[in-house]
Amino acid sequence: MSITDELRSWAEGNTLRAGMSLRTARDQALAIADHIDAEYEKVLDERDSERFNALMDAREDGVNAVLKGPEGFGLVKLPRGADDEYIRIGDAVTCGATVWTVTGLKFLGEGWGVCCTVYNECGGSGTSVYPPSNLRHHRAPTVEDVLREFAEKVIDSQIPSVHPTYEEAIAEYAAKLRLAGDAE
Repeated sequence: MSITDELRSWAEGNTLRAGMSLRTARDQALAIADHIDAEYEKVLDERDSERFNALMDAREDGVNAVLKGPEGFGLVKLPRGADDEYIRIGDAVTCGATVWTVTGLKFLGEGWGVCCTVYNECGGSGTSVYPPSNLRHHRAPTVEDVLREFAEKVIDSQIPSVHPTYEEAIAEYAAKLRLAGDAE
């Protein structure tokens, strides 16, 4: 059944009769057109809702849903960092020694730009845009990481001129462990 069947049926059975005003005929035709529009919008909304739900399910695979455009919802692959992991808003990433928070993603025509904000201890911040290939996800070091690094420094302290002394390695890592303890 066609969406315009109702209008066709009305037109065939309602030719202008004696006593029917043009206004009445027009009002009836407009009411049918409004009904057709409402049904059509309902079908589109159901289709878009199904597509939107499918797109939300696809997010786990690194696909992001974009807002509804003139042709419905679309898919955009999220950018990947140098560590080949998807970059999402809110991620902690590093560029050099600085740890940044991802605050936005911009498509710049030929590729992604990742908006990153760094916050300082005084409440200030600064934002830069980087290509994803310059970013790696930040992982806070674990106790095991610190101990592994410490063991390497102690071993290196046995080689002259690599790490000056065994005692300096102990002092450096004791300070790191004390700072970590303060954060807890």
